[in-house]
Amino acid sequence: MFQNILVPVDFSEHAKLAFAYGALFARTFAGRIELAHVVEDVVTSHPPFWTGEKALADELHQQALAGAKLFMQKLLPTLPKPAGTEIGTRILSGALPLTLVDHAKESKTELIVVATHGRTGFSRWLMGSVSERLLRSSPCPVLVARGSAAAAQPRIARVLVAVDLSEHSRRALHVAGMTAERFGASLEVLYVWAAPFYDPATQQHAGLFERVRQSARDELDEFIGRAQLPASVALERTIVSGTPTAKISDRVQESAPDLLVLGTHGHGGFKRMVLGSVAEATARYTGCATLVVP
Repeated sequence: MFQNILVPVDFSEHAKLAFAYGALFARTFAGRIELAHVVEDVVTSHPPFWTGEKALADELHQQALAGAKLFMQKLLPTLPKPAGTEIGTRILSGALPLTLVDHAKESKTELIVVATHGRTGFSRWLMGSVSERLLRSSPCPVLVARGSAAAAQPRIARVLVAVDLSEHSRRALHVAGMTAERFGASLEVLYVWAAPFYDPATQQHAGLFERVRQSARDELDEFIGRAQLPASVALERTIVSGTPTAKISDRVQESAPDLLVLGTHGHGGFKRMVLGSVAEATARYTGCATLVVP
């Protein structure tokens, strides 16, 4: 499922964190890793000035490409070599994030692994507008790595997947189930369902509220059953009502998963969640790695 893994790097310490997660998935899924760095074309990114200085821009770009190759050569010896894992490198020229997206399509990449707080703008584009465009256009799942770059020894023992019962979240559930099976991890399925305001202290309409809750349980059971998850995976179901952003963040804090899995374009607001303000709140402020599945 994750045989071809692409790890964009900016030559910062946080690139090592992304590589550590990429290596973890490569070992587990018997995959290969490609480290890629994008040298942005200044004529494209800043046309008002550089269009009139084409010759100078080309010279600077060639120097940047040569520098990137040198940095890549220096980076490789500092990375741990996963046993039996092939590691390749690629220097790309173009604009972020479209160059990464195009390369992922051409190379049949099955997983992109990125880390936050890089020194060359990655902290902005991973959690900002470029991040949203990458998630929106990526042909494959994107893993946003979390943790300490200095002590990058990730593990995955608990997986939490949030679903909204859409077909797109079924894909996320499938990926979460396969991932949990390969890592020998437990899997928690979180279903956040919307409900009108209800104060249990008043006991008003308690029966109706409980019937709706039971209906949500039945729907989730049917949804999980159709997903045909691996029988060996230890499965837990959690159903809560409220706003997806807040409830997912709360559950991450309570259960402390090693990996949060989210699907995009679901009918229950997940498109907004992953590509808008909810994504920012979830991906930026949760303390665990997040796997976004298109």
